[in-house]
Amino acid sequence: EHEDDRQAMLEAENMTTPPEALIRSRVCFDGGRYRESVQSLLELHQTHPAKLEIKAELNSRLGRAYDKLGETELAVIFYKAAM
Repeated sequence: EHEDDRQAMLEAENMTTPPEALIRSRVCFDGGRYRESVQSLLELHQTHPAKLEIKAELNSRLGRAYDKLGETELAVIFYKAAM
């Protein structure tokens, strides 16, 4: 289980709604649409750049999506940023 998956479970338990772009990214990633997931996450980064509560998940998900796309260098950058 990834940290970003735990964040999604916490949101469900607390009945909080994450930004729409984050939800879209989660659905795209789970459906194997990694490029679309990246696009949604980059959109989220532009609209919510300072929200610390989603920053770790955003970077982690970008790392995972880039990893699935075979873009290892970008994946490593975002994995490191998630730490």
